[in-house]
Amino acid sequence: MLQIPVAKVAVLAATFAFDRPYTYKIPQPLTDTLRPGCRVMVPFSRGNRPCEGMVLALDQAQDDPKLKPITRQLDPEPILSPELIRLAIWMHDRFFCTIYDALHAILPAGVWYRVSTVYCAAPELDADAALTLCGRSKQRRLALETVLAHGGRCPLETLQTAFGDKDPASALHWLVEQKLLTVEGAEKRVVRDKHDVGIPPFCCWDSNAKINNLADHLR
Repeated sequence: MLQIPVAKVAVLAATFAFDRPYTYKIPQPLTDTLRPGCRVMVPFSRGNRPCEGMVLALDQAQDDPKLKPITRQLDPEPILSPELIRLAIWMHDRFFCTIYDALHAILPAGVWYRVSTVYCAAPELDADAALTLCGRSKQRRLALETVLAHGGRCPLETLQTAFGDKDPASALHWLVEQKLLTVEGAEKRVVRDKHDVGIPPFCCWDSNAKINNLADHLR
């Protein structure tokens, strides 16, 4: 079967229980520039919510229609070295944090992004027909009406406010599946205070079995 280039990515939105390197296709335009240590935007979860990720390793895999492609490369050059990526894995095993939490702590000041999810009305959407398609579902209609009320482009935070104590995720997922809405990610660079990250003196890369076992996850 055809082998394609893929990337093992640590995803920001992954909780500790589901924290692992996720495999994504590398689009042709990125094959010459993408390297471990670069941040990317990827679709995540059933709703394909745009999410920031960090490339941990590159590999080859069999082409699978279930594999999702990386949507954008955020860094033209790697911002973390292989040694710092291995440090993040060590922190993950030692302190029971997610891989991305550890990477976040190591990132240099001034290079962090805050990613917001934006739901947009599909091009040439017929609002009346779309609302009819929603049927009697109050949540689907509320989600669609909220997006339309904001000019066809509405941040997830605004939708969550409109839903109050209810979760709009299921309604939004249905609207995206029906191609009534599309999902975009907007990145905003966040400047943080500088801080130092030191490698613990008792962490030995060559003898630490947990670090060496990372290869099992990155293949």
